[in-house]
This record gives sequence, structure tokens and C-alpha cells, in this order.
Amino acid sequence: MSNFIIMEGVDGCGKTTQINLLTTYLDDKLEGEVVPTREPGGSPLGETDREFIMQKHKDLDDISKAYLMMLARRDHMKNLILPVLAEGGTIVTDRFIDSTNIYQTLSGEVARHQVKTAFNNLCSPLDPLLSPTAIIVLSIDYDEYTRRMKGRGDTNGFDPVSRKQFDDVATAYKRYQYYNAEKYHYINGAGSPEDVHGRIGKALKPLIST
Repeated sequence: MSNFIIMEGVDGCGKTTQINLLTTYLDDKLEGEVVPTREPGGSPLGETDREFIMQKHKDLDDISKAYLMMLARRDHMKNLILPVLAEGGTIVTDRFIDSTNIYQTLSGEVARHQVKTAFNNLCSPLDPLLSPTAIIVLSIDYDEYTRRMKGRGDTNGFDPVSRKQFDDVATAYKRYQYYNAEKYHYINGAGSPEDVHGRIGKALKPLIST
């Protein structure tokens, strides 16, 4: 049985570390290949788009960014996600459509219906029934976020730069959880990587047991 697991949350919340731990854990528990990936990225075109988008191009408006993200997602789906799922494997991806809905609409330049239209035109035709098995959102508070981001140095073109933007992102994730409670798992991202991994494993226990 294939599984499509999405890891979400603000940058600095620990997604990369947890994806690595979860991939190793699932590889021992599930049949089929377990493949970690990320967005934007996950394919040659996706990685090229990622490098371009993350460079904070001031002359690139948010609508253009949204379509670049969607083109990268289409390539990602076509060349990695769907082939792995078709073989009964498991995908664990750092971000998917909810990130686009949240981050690309924060400025107000892009409406949610525009993101949906782009996804429906470019990505949905590849597999109209594609649906995540689980969506894990790692949650940290603003003080922890600023501490971690200072340790990272420069931010990318999507990181919240103010308390209001951080709160807006957190509120948006809560809203998506409300409408998709069955698949959303809001996980406390504070503490040691092992503690957070334990919380994720507990949330996904029904998946492992099937």
C-alpha cells in the first residue's frame, strides 16, 4: 500500500531532521521504497526552480513565484511522486500544496483561488485522485523560531520576517487542520529531535499498524 506523507511548518521548525528520522523509521516498518523529497525541488527542474526562487528576486512578483512553484510541482509529481506511489512505495515530502496556499497568498498579491486554478490546470490532470495519507505540521513558538533562524544565518525568500507574518502562517495551518482534521497532525516541534520524532511516530501509529 502506498503512502503520501507531507511535512509542513515554518522554516526552522525541524522538518529536514524529522524527515530523515521518519524515513529511516518507516523504511524498517513498511513494505516498498521510502523516498524523502522536498518542494520546491525533488526533480532536476524542481531543484533549478528552487535555486532561482530562494534567491529573493525582488523583480519576481508573487503570482510568477506561484506559477514557478506549480511548474516545479508538476515535474516533481510526474517524475518522482507518482512513480513511487504507483509501485506501492512511500513518499515523505518537505512541503506540498498547503505551503503554496499559505506562503504565496500572505502578501495579498495572489488569491487562494488563483493557486487552486494553477494546481488544477498544471498538476491535478496528472492524478486527480492524489491525496495525502497524513500531513504533519511541526509547531514552534515565535521565540523558538527567531532563536533557530538566528543560528541559521540568512533567510530565504519565503521565511516570515515579522511576528505578524509568523502568526499569520501559524493561523493558516490551524485553519487547514480544522478542515482536514482526519489527516492533519499538529506536532509540538520543541525539544530534542528524538522527542519530536517520538511524537510523530505516535501520531502515525495507525498507519504503521495497517
